[in-house]
Amino acid sequence: HGAESAEVAGSAPAETAAVAAPPKEMLVHARLVRPPAAPPAEAERPRQVREVDERSEPEWLRNADVVDGDIVAHLMRTALDVAALPRYSEALRIELLKLATLLIEHLGRELVEHRKELIKFAWNHLKSEDTQSKHCAYVNVCRFIQVYDTPPKIILQVYVALLRTFQPDARALVKQALDILTPALPMRLPAGDHKYPTWIKWTKKIIVEEGHSLPQLIHIWQLVVRHPALFYSSSAQFVPQMVTSLNRIGLSPSCSVENRRLAVELAALIIAWEHQRVSAVKTRGEVK
Repeated sequence: HGAESAEVAGSAPAETAAVAAPPKEMLVHARLVRPPAAPPAEAERPRQVREVDERSEPEWLRNADVVDGDIVAHLMRTALDVAALPRYSEALRIELLKLATLLIEHLGRELVEHRKELIKFAWNHLKSEDTQSKHCAYVNVCRFIQVYDTPPKIILQVYVALLRTFQPDARALVKQALDILTPALPMRLPAGDHKYPTWIKWTKKIIVEEGHSLPQLIHIWQLVVRHPALFYSSSAQFVPQMVTSLNRIGLSPSCSVENRRLAVELAALIIAWEHQRVSAVKTRGEVK
């Protein structure tokens, strides 16, 4: 464990890097596209559409048909151009970040050639002094990481930053960002030749070194409780800290109802993990 801690300590993610100089400024033009209110009549639909399997999404509802390549290209060179940011109000920036997040989620393949512009637009907002704008950008970046291959250093940097962000005013957006990013971590940051992946090591490192702050500790345990399957394979790294945390989180006379609920959920998770471990051992014994 000492060797692992030293390894992790020596590779701390750097602070968010500044983005490159933005391209030439361009004016923003809004363009609205309304999807059809109802499916076309059967006789009016092309033969290849009528032959689509009933279980699949109707072809007339495909995202790429509602927002086609021309619209995407127009958005990227106007609304999502970082050169135009100085002219945008904070409220408009937030809405554009939400729009970009939805585009990445639903038009991932169509936006492949615009990946550089997308990450540049979001990354530029990670330095924002406005809390909502900054954390909407984190949601956007997490969706980008989920959909596209991203350098491991950037992924770890974003994950650690979110783990350390537990302030109440950012709670909802940080939770949303972590719930998008965390399920993608086993694929994006695999353990490789190590016993535990880097993101697990950093999670434990923050618990051990910064767990004296109760809000920080609660923030991480809430993440673990929401994604128990992702942390099960590394449960031995967390159960001792979970047990010792119960008294601080839920047994104090002054603790909140939310904290008491979390303490119960942690206790239930410890028991569930143990049942899962015993069941796995029995199954391996029967196989042998």
